[in-house]
Amino acid sequence: MKMDLSPCANGCGFFGMVDTRNMCSKC
Repeated sequence: MKMDLSPCANGCGFFGMVDTRNMCSKC
């Protein structure tokens, strides 16, 4: 689940998850 109110960088960095599902790769 990605939050629209948060930047893509925060999506993976904040939760500490690896970019496995290309969540932050969009940036």
